[in-house]
Amino acid sequence: IASALAAGWRAEDDGAASWLVYDLGGGTFDASLLETRDGLLRVVAHDGDNFLGGRDIDWAITEHLAAELARGGAPLLERRNPDHAGALRVLRLAAEDAKIELSRSDSAQVTLARPLTIGDATVDVDLALSRATVETLIAPLVERSLAVCQRLLAGAGVRDGRLARVVLVGGPTLMPGLRAQVQARLGAAAVDGLDPMTLVAQGAALYA
Repeated sequence: IASALAAGWRAEDDGAASWLVYDLGGGTFDASLLETRDGLLRVVAHDGDNFLGGRDIDWAITEHLAAELARGGAPLLERRNPDHAGALRVLRLAAEDAKIELSRSDSAQVTLARPLTIGDATVDVDLALSRATVETLIAPLVERSLAVCQRLLAGAGVRDGRLARVVLVGGPTLMPGLRAQVQARLGAAAVDGLDPMTLVAQGAALYA
């Protein structure tokens, strides 16, 4: 409700239309269906995935970068290998930075100031990463989130055209490809010009 308030909901809005809040956080995904009833905005249905979030996107990018390094002759980094934990942590931080950069540009360079230590080997990291590649990598994750949304809408009996707005919450929703796919599949425009990282806080302040 706080995010919808920040996104511009007003009590006089058409009560026949529904809003969907698509909240992709660091570790979980939540979808909430909101409607205006008796002049009040209410959550009428909710669904989610407790094992889907921005960290999964970061890992998908990290594993792609590890595979690229291995193709260049480096040892393959594996999450199940405890000896690789330190190197993977460094590479995952670089992957997260690249993900953020790709929200603003079509390509990013993943470069580490110091060589990556993998066992007895040291590996220089300087890899190009494109937005198109990341969109392909995360497509299964986005599909999982959309399956949740469609299950929610079907269960609530929301028919085509009745969904008026999608409110995107959480840092990963800054990714242009994700935003476009969510809007296209749900058949409703997202509210633009908002910071999904602070939307809930803004709405809570408005409510207060």
